[in-house]
Amino acid sequence: MLVRLPCRTYLVPEPDIGSGADGDNVFDVIIIAGILLAVFVTPDAWDVPVVIGAVLVEIAETTFWWRISRRGHPKVGMETMVGLPGVVTEACRPIGRVKVRGEPWRASSQNGADPGDRVTVRGWVGLTLLVEPDDEGSAHRHTEHQTVGR
Repeated sequence: MLVRLPCRTYLVPEPDIGSGADGDNVFDVIIIAGILLAVFVTPDAWDVPVVIGAVLVEIAETTFWWRISRRGHPKVGMETMVGLPGVVTEACRPIGRVKVRGEPWRASSQNGADPGDRVTVRGWVGLTLLVEPDDEGSAHRHTEHQTVGR
């Protein structure tokens, strides 16, 4: 059983895409360019088709980039580490260090773990990982990382 310690939560508002309030809206720029092109460059018969074409290009481009930017969940952050295996490099009684994905992390384990033990990340508090020893316990040591270094 892991104890959840209180920690700060930072909420970052999502950007308001497409509001036009900041003046950098690409949609406005392409439509204005299409209108200027229709009025000053193209023959009179092409005014409306050029503006309609600019609108269609902008709608297609906006749809394309919107889908690309929202096609999957973020693959970064502490929440992606939950469930990953790790190896203890400094005894966790209760605070120590582990390596997860080859990176050293500060870790806390209520059950305790010795260097070389395999652990699983169960959560986090701040930048400290909450880990539990694997089911095999300390009998099966990780042979590649027997030396505690750095």
